[in-house]
Amino acid sequence: MSIIDEYKNKIAGLIEERKKILDSYPSTNLMAKKRLLICSDCDSFRETTKTCSECNCFMPLKAKLNKSVCPLGKWGARSQDYVKQSP
Repeated sequence: MSIIDEYKNKIAGLIEERKKILDSYPSTNLMAKKRLLICSDCDSFRETTKTCSECNCFMPLKAKLNKSVCPLGKWGARSQDYVKQSP
């Protein structure tokens, strides 16, 4: 493999990493607040640590990420957010 091919592969890898970062770009504050309200009403939400007992994530951060989803299906990725609410 030539040095040019190596650089092409490295650049392609960097582009893919950049796409992953952009996909996890923080959502709006309003969406994060709505997600956290849903979490705070859930039995799996640990109020003291602000974590979820299902996925062990720190929810104030997870709620801001566009591609994040609730492991119980109570809210989803930004394009399909609020997939199902608890009854």
